[in-house]
Amino acid sequence: MKKAAILVAGGLGKRMNYALPKQFLELKGKPILFYTLETFYTYNPEMEIIVVLPEVYFIFWKELLISHKIEIPHKLAAGGDSRYQSVKNGLSKIENATVVAIHDGVRPFITPLFIEKLFEEAEKFGSAVPIKPVTETVRKINNEHNDVLPRQEIFLVQTPQIFMKDWLDKAYNIPFSESITDDAMLIEQAGFPLHFSEGLNYNIKITTPEDLKWAEKQI
Repeated sequence: MKKAAILVAGGLGKRMNYALPKQFLELKGKPILFYTLETFYTYNPEMEIIVVLPEVYFIFWKELLISHKIEIPHKLAAGGDSRYQSVKNGLSKIENATVVAIHDGVRPFITPLFIEKLFEEAEKFGSAVPIKPVTETVRKINNEHNDVLPRQEIFLVQTPQIFMKDWLDKAYNIPFSESITDDAMLIEQAGFPLHFSEGLNYNIKITTPEDLKWAEKQI
């Protein structure tokens, strides 16, 4: 099956409190997003790669590629007002793939072996969604209740999430809703089954300055 990957980095990273969006911040002298891009290329140099960025940063991105001598083939898609719209814009750029990985561009600690495992499972089951069990006590707290949730039933959901392209096309015809926070939720709403796969330790999404400090120690 022909493969593609959409690297979603269409946000402005306001929680980082930096002038630059987080995907462009450097880890050991290299922008975070470059690590992600290089890992997918290492996994399969022939696959289609779509990088979703805020359109105002297209020229800046191209300058980064030149200054860091990055020559990995890929296409750009404009980020939207929501993750939903960003992924949809990325899907529109795919020309010839039957199975597609959708990955947060600021999760740079994935590995080629992890990507390979998920693609193999998606080709078998139609989808592959990586998850990790919660290891700490979890409470649901609101104005009326304070309840401990059954930890064994709660999992953290990671990316890349991988699906058949025709499933994604149908799922992204579902109208946007703010309650939808990842692709797996849309796929499920479209009537397709989810196959859950063991996630990767330390596959964190760099969101806060504390995450960035931790990531700098791992590279």
